[in-house]
Amino acid sequence: MKRIVRILVFSCTAMICAWATQVASWAQSAVEPTIIISISSLNNQLDDISYLTEAAGFAGAGNMARVQLEGFTTGIDKNKPMCVHLFLKEGQAEPEAVIFIPVTNFDDVLNTVSGMASVEDEDDHSVISTPGGPSMYAKEIRNHAVITQSTDAFELGNVDLAAGLGDLPSRFNLSARIYAQRIPAEMREQMLEMIESSYREQLEQLAEDDFAAELQAKNFELQMAQLRSLVNETDQIVLGLDFDKAGKNVHLDVEMIGLDGSTLANRVAKMKPSSASRFAGFLLDGTAFNANTNFNLTAEDIEQYKSSISDVVKAAKQKIEEESNLSEGESTLINGLVDEFFGLITKTVENGSVDAGAAMTMADKKANLAIGLATASPDELESKIKALVAEVQPKLENDVKVRLDCENYQGVRFHEITVDVPEGEDELSNLFGTQVKIYVGFGEDVVYLAAGSDPMELLKRAINPSSKIETGDLTMQYNLFLAPILKTVGAIQGEQQVEEMGNLLSTTGRDRVQMSSKTIANGIHFRLEVQDGILKMLGAMGGPMLGMGQPGMDF
Repeated sequence: MKRIVRILVFSCTAMICAWATQVASWAQSAVEPTIIISISSLNNQLDDISYLTEAAGFAGAGNMARVQLEGFTTGIDKNKPMCVHLFLKEGQAEPEAVIFIPVTNFDDVLNTVSGMASVEDEDDHSVISTPGGPSMYAKEIRNHAVITQSTDAFELGNVDLAAGLGDLPSRFNLSARIYAQRIPAEMREQMLEMIESSYREQLEQLAEDDFAAELQAKNFELQMAQLRSLVNETDQIVLGLDFDKAGKNVHLDVEMIGLDGSTLANRVAKMKPSSASRFAGFLLDGTAFNANTNFNLTAEDIEQYKSSISDVVKAAKQKIEEESNLSEGESTLINGLVDEFFGLITKTVENGSVDAGAAMTMADKKANLAIGLATASPDELESKIKALVAEVQPKLENDVKVRLDCENYQGVRFHEITVDVPEGEDELSNLFGTQVKIYVGFGEDVVYLAAGSDPMELLKRAINPSSKIETGDLTMQYNLFLAPILKTVGAIQGEQQVEEMGNLLSTTGRDRVQMSSKTIANGIHFRLEVQDGILKMLGAMGGPMLGMGQPGMDF
C-alpha cells in the first residue's frame, strides 16, 4: 500500500510539472497567469475523502488512505491551499507552469521527495531529477515550495496567491479559473477553426434529405458567429469540483463571465426572469423527474427561434402532403392545425419569455407525465382541435376515444383522448395498463399536456396553487430521481439487480441528479449535482469487484 501511495504522490507531482515546457525566456512571458488551478488544503481534502468513502460504504479505505498519505505530506502546511499558475504566450503550443505548495518545513518536503527522486542543492534552490523525466527546480518563497522547470521562473513566485485564488479554495476541492483574454488570439482562432471544421464534417455526414441537417446548415453561420463572439468576449471561465459534506452531494460548477458590455453580459442581463415562474408547482416531491424553466429572450434569440419555427412548419406540411392519405377536408384541417399550433409558439416567443414546467411519476409499474407552458392566447388552437375532432371522430376505430370539454379545473378546459395499448406490447401495457390517457388543457394564456395511465392526478397537483415553491434566481433546473426509475424499469423488464439498486436508493432518500443554471454578474452559472445516496449505490455495485461488498446486495 505504501508503495502505491508513493507512486501516486510522485506521479501527480510529475504530471503537473510536465505541463510546462522548457522556458526560453521568462522575460518575454506574460506577467499574469492564463489559468490558475486551485487545490484546497490537504486537511479539507482528507476530510472530504473520508466523507466520500464513508458515503460509498468504504469508510475503512478512506481511513487507510489518510494514514498512508500522512507519511508523504510531512512538511506541507495542511491548512493552506495549493495552486498551479499556467502561462500561455504567442507561438507556444503548451503552457508553462509554476507550482505553489504551502510548507511548514521546506527541508522536510525535500527529504520526502528524495525518497522518490534525486534531489541536489545548487546555490539558493534544489534540482529534482527523475530517470528519463525533465528536471524540476524547487525553492522556498514566502512559506511556499515553488516548483518550476526554469530557475528564471522563480521571479514569479513573489505573488499574492490569496488574491489570485480568491474564493476558489473555499468553494471547491479542485477548480480552475481561466482568463480567456490572456489566451493568445492565435490559439483562440485555431480552436474556432477546429470547431468549425468538425461541425462541417458532421453536417456532410447527415443525409441530404435529413430535416435536422437542413436546419443545422441554415443556422450554421449564425451559430458560429455566436460562438466566435462568446470566445472573444468572455472574461473568465471557472470550473469547480466540490465534495460537499454539508450538502451531502458532489457537484461540478461551470461559470462563464463576459467582459463589461459584451454580448454575453448583455444577454445574461436580459435573460434574468422578471417575475417568479408560474410553473414552479411542477417541482413536486415523489416524482421520477421534474423540471422548471423561466427566462427572458433577447431580440436575437426571438428572431432565431422564429426562423427555425418557420422552417419546421414548411417541413411538417411537406411531410403531410407526401405521406398522408387524408381527404381534402382532413388535410385542410390538419394544415390549419399546424399553422395555428406553430403560430401560437411564435406568438409566445415574440412575447419574449419562456416559462414552463414538467413532472413525471413512475411507481407500481405505472408512468404519468405532465407539462405546462405559458403561451399567447391559445383559443384559436383549441378551436382548430375541436374542428378536426368533429371531422375525424366518426372515422375513428374503437381503440381511440375522444371526449371534448371533459373537465374544467382551475380555469383550464380539458379534453381527453383515450388510446388502447395494442396487444403484444407488453412493456407498454406494463407501464400504462391497457389504455393510455392523454389530456390537453387550455387556459387564458396557458397550455397543459398530460399523458399516462392516470395523469390528471399528477397535473392537478402541479397546477394547485398550494404546490408553488420559490425557485430563487434559477433560470432552469432539471431533477432526475433514480430510485423510482430503477425500481420501475427493473420490475417491468424483470431485472432484479436493477430493482435492488432502486430499493437501496429509496432507503437513502438521496437519489437526485440535478442540472441547474442561474444568472450572475455579467455571466451565467451552471451546476451538475449528484446526491451522495447514488455514491452508496455505486459503492454497492463496485464493492464485490473490489472484494468490499456490502450486506444485502447481490450483484
